Amino acid sequence: SLPPCLYKPTPLHKPSCKAEEENKKKKNILSSFFVTFCLENPFFVILKMAKIALGCCSEVTKPDCIKALVVEFIVTFLFVFAGVGSAMAAGGALAALLFVAVAHTFVVAVMISAGHISGGHLNPAVTIGLLFGGHITVVRSAFYWVIQLLASSAACLLLKYLTGGLVRSFLLTHLSK
Repeated sequence: SLPPCLYKPTPLHKPSCKAEEENKKKKNILSSFFVTFCLENPFFVILKMAKIALGCCSEVTKPDCIKALVVEFIVTFLFVFAGVGSAMAAGGALAALLFVAVAHTFVVAVMISAGHISGGHLNPAVTIGLLFGGHITVVRSAFYWVIQLLASSAACLLLKYLTGGLVRSFLLTHLSK
């Protein structure tokens, strides 16, 4: 499932025995250093176990990736807009909590219907989890992060514009408690 640019090409000629011995020495030195370093720091053991693929910039220009990024932007925008907007409309009233839940339910339905296109990450934490799980490349995850942050920022800016700046007063009122 990885793009073709991640696969190592087969060499056209077989290296000489001397070159093979030098490569083995380099690999042994690097692996012994890495194992020693891993024993000292357990975080690097986790990274070694992760199947992280670097990816290449050409994968982002493919139509399926562009479509996934656009869908990720739209769904993340809707999720933040409906979530924050419904919470603002509720104004902290307990009776309006149902309104907030229904708004989130509709957005989750949209997320499910569009999840097969983009993967339905909607959150940089989910994206990094999928990156460490080997389901997405580093390049693609970087673009997902940018799209997710832009979409959530755009949703909050639109809410600020539509409410005349009530977002700031709502956050100050409800986060200070």
